Amino acid sequence: MTSMITEANGKLSNLRDITSGTPHLGDPFFESNPTTKNFEPRIGFAWDPFRNGKLAVRGGIGLFDVLPLPYQFILLVTQATPFFQYTVLKNPADNISFFNGLPSTFPANKVRSTYTDPNPHRNYVSQWNLNVQYQLTPSVAAMVAYVGSRGVHQPFRVGRGQPRSSDKDLRRVRLAIRY
Repeated sequence: MTSMITEANGKLSNLRDITSGTPHLGDPFFESNPTTKNFEPRIGFAWDPFRNGKLAVRGGIGLFDVLPLPYQFILLVTQATPFFQYTVLKNPADNISFFNGLPSTFPANKVRSTYTDPNPHRNYVSQWNLNVQYQLTPSVAAMVAYVGSRGVHQPFRVGRGQPRSSDKDLRRVRLAIRY
């Protein structure tokens, strides 16, 4: 289990609803903590079917939780409105450059807000493997193996180029985010 994500000065900003124009400010970042339901069972086996030590059949499966760690959100929350604003200059005057000196202030004409699901699902990866190993000579063995994994409820972020213009597009994005 991990604790809820907080910030010492309460400078967290997150859209609680992707259609909202006003971000939620301050703690908590999530409304619910999905890590309280973590359960990571694992099981494995090894079998020598001929009981001669030359053939081994091995396998295993397990669930591994992926904790919502702050590094996943650091750029999202530290560069969000109202705590961060940036500007874009189009066709700046010829005398403005980093070498000539910049004006003391720039207009903050761009703001950014982010959406992270406030009630995230439990995020985990299931992994499994099966292998058969046979000893050909005392110093040579052959092995055939299968390894697989599947992530469930991995973090998803809406980036540039995602449809946002119509209600139909918003529903499609919301479905993708809500799993």
